Amino acid sequence: MGEHFGVDRPEHAGRRSADFLAATLRMVRDAGWSVMHVAVQVVTRRPRIAPRRREAEARLTELVGAPVSFAATTTDGLGALGEGDGLLAQAVATLVRPGDPARPA
Repeated sequence: MGEHFGVDRPEHAGRRSADFLAATLRMVRDAGWSVMHVAVQVVTRRPRIAPRRREAEARLTELVGAPVSFAATTTDGLGALGEGDGLLAQAVATLVRPGDPARPA
């Protein structure tokens, strides 16, 4: 993210996360790829993710245009994340090129 949308670039101030996602998806498409699936993992004590997990999956699936699975966990009181002093989010996307035999029909 920092390479393309660094905090040192004032033109990105106040932009919504959906804008960054749309720009990233354009870069993926421009490079000849498409998103097949995304897995998102959030590590946090709070806020509690479970009550809105399905909503997050649905919205991200809509934005990405491919299935998104969304999961959350805690570090059970260990470290800053476990104490509720932070949040970690990671996403992994499976990308395919059009016509790739691994791509489902």
